[in-house]
Amino acid sequence: MKKLKAAVIGLTVGERHIVDYLKNPSIYEIIICDINEEKLNKIGDLYSIKGRYTDYNLMFKEEKPDIVSVCVSNFLHKQVCIDAFSAGAHVLCEKPLARTAKEGEEIQKAAEFYNKKLMVNFNRRYNPESVALKKAIDEGVLGEIYYATTCWKRTRNVPWWYPLNDTKEKCGGGAFIDLGVHMLDLCMWLCGYPEPDKVLGKVYQKVSLDEAKKRGFEKFDAEDMGVAMIAMKNGMTMNAEISWASNREEMDDYVEVRLYGTKGGAVINEKGYIYDTGLLIADKDGVPITMPLELKDQGETVRDAFVSAVINETEVPCTPKQAITISKIIDGVYASSKQDDAIKL
Repeated sequence: MKKLKAAVIGLTVGERHIVDYLKNPSIYEIIICDINEEKLNKIGDLYSIKGRYTDYNLMFKEEKPDIVSVCVSNFLHKQVCIDAFSAGAHVLCEKPLARTAKEGEEIQKAAEFYNKKLMVNFNRRYNPESVALKKAIDEGVLGEIYYATTCWKRTRNVPWWYPLNDTKEKCGGGAFIDLGVHMLDLCMWLCGYPEPDKVLGKVYQKVSLDEAKKRGFEKFDAEDMGVAMIAMKNGMTMNAEISWASNREEMDDYVEVRLYGTKGGAVINEKGYIYDTGLLIADKDGVPITMPLELKDQGETVRDAFVSAVINETEVPCTPKQAITISKIIDGVYASSKQDDAIKL
């Protein structure tokens, strides 16, 4: 069996990639890179990784990895991905693929130019509840899905470790691009990735500004909450509510996807990063009945799926086209909020 050498760049998020690569029998070696030498050595020691670099281009030159996980800040995605393709590696890029759809398209074009695979790390698709719900949808249990809602709500949980000075420039935005990318992809994937038509959105910076100033973020320009309604070309509608900070009753993160179909509905949610509910609501003789989702143990992870696609030379399941669609929606939300009007995509 073919085996791969994996590189992980950016260890704050990249540690999760390391854990999965260590468990994958198709990975024979892992090398790591981070500009923070203390973090680099701490992670290297923890996982007994010998290959450690603070310069990813030097790592590419000396190590020649087969695959690279790009887990750096959003504004660095484009250059690091292109450099990885140029060095001969396939890339798994953390979400969002880029700060804007245009930037994402440039990364996709580079992957095509160098004939390398590009996959986006949409990990929530691989949660057991997501897999079970997708199976039910594909089997026709819900019928035609005509309306969907999704949310990731936080009371006070701004990621202060992000580069939050000039947030728009470095991250592409605040809460909506950071958490919204997760939930929009999951919801769109469950619904078969319908083509978006129009977006009406609004973003707010109402709760966290004083705290940002106390923490020394003088150029904090990130929204702490965003809401959107997305109209699809097939007639479906999707709502999203996303927040880093908001005045609501529950302190823990609350995550949910709720789907409405002609034959049935469904909801999956988690509280405080712990799976809470997975329900199917089916119509039986005109009366809605509720039943739990049939969950199985965790199967392959998003990193396993990427490795498999590279080894078997198959299409990646989390495609750059899908990631760019999500970026177009997010771009539309920001534009709609600025213009105070709906945006045609």
